[in-house]
Amino acid sequence: RHALGAIRSTLLLGASPNPAPKVTSLAFRLSQAQNVYLSVVDAQGRRVRTLQQGSLPAGEHARFWDGADDNGKAAPAGLYFRVLITPEGRQSSRFVLMR
Repeated sequence: RHALGAIRSTLLLGASPNPAPKVTSLAFRLSQAQNVYLSVVDAQGRRVRTLQQGSLPAGEHARFWDGADDNGKAAPAGLYFRVLITPEGRQSSRFVLMR
């Protein structure tokens, strides 16, 4: 953090818990107010669930994933990626869903 408390970069933070038994919190930090697209994709790169799409203020945020796809169907256990896309770029990190 900057001396005045300003956030210097947009960053994916932790997935908690990981591995996730049912619900996981996917946290991220925004350096400024901006449009955000946060999704969960499977190991083959297919979008499973959109968790955020739209503008958010600067600061730390979290979205919860309940292990279901966009249609409410339970996703199988396995490796997943959270993908954060902002005007500043694209970031991703992996996490595990257990059943």
